[in-house]
Amino acid sequence: MSWICALSVAVSPLYARPRVSLKSGKAAQDRGVETTSGWQGSFDAMAENLVDIICSDYHFPSLLACAIRMRENGMSMSDAVNMLTLNPARHLGLDQEIGSIELGKRADLTAFNSRSGFGDVLGVWVNGDQKFSTPAVAASQAETQKDVELLQEANQ
Repeated sequence: MSWICALSVAVSPLYARPRVSLKSGKAAQDRGVETTSGWQGSFDAMAENLVDIICSDYHFPSLLACAIRMRENGMSMSDAVNMLTLNPARHLGLDQEIGSIELGKRADLTAFNSRSGFGDVLGVWVNGDQKFSTPAVAASQAETQKDVELLQEANQ
């Protein structure tokens, strides 16, 4: 299955790669505190919705692999991607500019196929300009452009 996700990642110097245990995640959630975790070793806390933001030195291949692994463990792809994109942007107050796919936001996107434990990148767009494309993406661009035009018309 193919997915497109917002690639812009909001980076804060406060983030390291902590592991969130079930106990610490629950305690933070009970106090209304957002939790940030490196993706290795925190899947139990992620499965219980006790992690808000995933970071892995903001190394995109690691983040993509994390989203795919979370999906394989039962989380929706949109929730997994939000932990990498929208939630960090919200935390830093940048969610009006980056973090999700919406008209008026910076169009930094990655299209990928989900495979066991990793993703095949199909295309990359930076500020709306396509920087990389596989033949599969190039063949479907006309159809995608029609979808974009319909979305733009609907939002006018």
